[in-house]
Amino acid sequence: KTSYRRMSWDRPGNALTTNSGVISSDVKGHPDQNRVLSLKEIMIVASIHGYSGEDVPWHYEFPDDDKLIRDLIGECIPPKLSYIIGQHLVNLIDFKIS
Repeated sequence: KTSYRRMSWDRPGNALTTNSGVISSDVKGHPDQNRVLSLKEIMIVASIHGYSGEDVPWHYEFPDDDKLIRDLIGECIPPKLSYIIGQHLVNLIDFKIS
């Protein structure tokens, strides 16, 4: 049901897979263009910031190994989600201490 499908502009993205460079890997098709998501787009969906050109104090230069980067990003817990969960846990701990 999810192979060879496009992502939607107005819905949350599916989990990223380590095989995100292949159109048959879950819902990984670009919403408008006939291709899979680029590394930059994969990083945006995964809430990983710092790719070249973004307005942040550091940037990430992509190595030549596209597959390695897709493997590292695929199946990960997005950093933004980890941050939100961490903040919630800190608030719970602060509440119990008070």
